[in-house]
Amino acid sequence: MGTIDKYLLPVRTKIEYKPREDGSLERMCYVACSNGEILTGGLPFGWAQYICRRLNGGYYEHSYNKSYNKPIAVLQIDGNPLQKSEAKMATRKNGKLILQDSPAYIDSIKSAKLLGEQLFIERWTKLPIEKHVCVACEYYLRGRQRYNLSLCNAWVLDLLYRLHIIKTADHHVVKSMDGSGFYKAKDDPYTLIKIMEME
Repeated sequence: MGTIDKYLLPVRTKIEYKPREDGSLERMCYVACSNGEILTGGLPFGWAQYICRRLNGGYYEHSYNKSYNKPIAVLQIDGNPLQKSEAKMATRKNGKLILQDSPAYIDSIKSAKLLGEQLFIERWTKLPIEKHVCVACEYYLRGRQRYNLSLCNAWVLDLLYRLHIIKTADHHVVKSMDGSGFYKAKDDPYTLIKIMEME
């Protein structure tokens, strides 16, 4: 038998767009538990975030390594991860092969950028993060494709850097990626990113 945490926490802000009579879309925000069940009626985004922060209280404080404390930011990126090896593709221009960003990589940056603050489940720090941090990535996957943990982690770091969430993607800011791993998704795949300040 599981605990309540397994079925309910972490809660997160769920956003839906409902059509109005005039043809425009109205943004509706809810608090949803980890199994997808909606816990509240429609709320302003700020209130939904506040409720999530209070309910999640100590959920993210569990650490995999004593060298870092509780998270200063938690993000969620929907969909299966991209691997760093898929970020570049070779194209021929004027008889020469050059490397440029692949369409899938560009789309992953654009879709994350469009979410803006909604990308965060929790955040207690200003951006970009300049202090030493540990970034732990939990990849909840669906499908039969095999993934390489190092290449997925490299994609996450690149994404965090491109979105100006971290100051640099190298060891000057990100000191560790302990706690990263792959898990089987019960529903839609997603990546949970926990950024924790190092002691």
